[in-house]
Amino acid sequence: MSSAVLTDDHKLTADWKTFLKQAKGVSSASVDTALKYEAALETPAAPEGFLYEPDLPIKAVYNSRQNITTFQDASIKVGDDADILLLSYESVSGTITLDNVLFGFGVLKAPGGNTGETVIDKIVTAVGLGRALMVDQSPSNRNATWLIPAKAPVKDLDNMKDPMVTLQTVTTLTFKLNGPAITGFIQQFASALDEEFGTSLGKVDGSDLEAFARLFSFTVSTTTTGTLLNDSTYDITVSPKLTFTVRLKGFVVNLIYERNGVSLSVQEDTTQSDDLVTKLARLMTGPTQDTPPT
Repeated sequence: MSSAVLTDDHKLTADWKTFLKQAKGVSSASVDTALKYEAALETPAAPEGFLYEPDLPIKAVYNSRQNITTFQDASIKVGDDADILLLSYESVSGTITLDNVLFGFGVLKAPGGNTGETVIDKIVTAVGLGRALMVDQSPSNRNATWLIPAKAPVKDLDNMKDPMVTLQTVTTLTFKLNGPAITGFIQQFASALDEEFGTSLGKVDGSDLEAFARLFSFTVSTTTTGTLLNDSTYDITVSPKLTFTVRLKGFVVNLIYERNGVSLSVQEDTTQSDDLVTKLARLMTGPTQDTPPT
């Protein structure tokens, strides 16, 4: 097995086609067209690149030409000799709902289902599975998909066995809500955290809906790993991760769901000018009135 993702003529290798079909990252009909090579252009100037359209419930397009914009790093290069193929989010067709996102990324095992984690399911209910979402393309977000190949296996001479060979895709998208639903949702979010974790976030003051919407986002990522069992069969595992992020009372609150449970992290919001003692005092009492990040 080679470490390359691509053949010399800019197509997915046979190993990657097999893995993606078995992982349902592309259908058998689209495996040869899911990744499209685009040659460099002189007018208008554009580097060579790749378009990737995986056959998933979320019909998103990823474009390696967007990498410098998304990651602000001119050193990122994508080519036939790349160890990792990185493609940044470009666009999505149709309306995306929360149900599409959670099912498409493997957080829900079936459309309209639940996670079995009370605090997560309360928040999902507060948003509404049918709620339309937008991809948040703020510069701080890293909306992209990675195709990560294994290195060529090295024989274990002591045990006369090959090490496990794996291929992996990682996709991450950050979403945002807009409209009047945001105030009611964040109030439900704060109440759920107060009940589940004993915080004192209290009543949320969201009179400026447009500004208030920027206080909330959530990121969904999924890692799909294929471990080669024989010449043509991969053992597929999917590891989703859902992170709700809300800026409340001078802190950034992250509620993280993974298959093995739920965790909570609280960090100081450094975009707020108040000192830490003032923020801690506000965390314990009073309504939530935060300035959106710039």
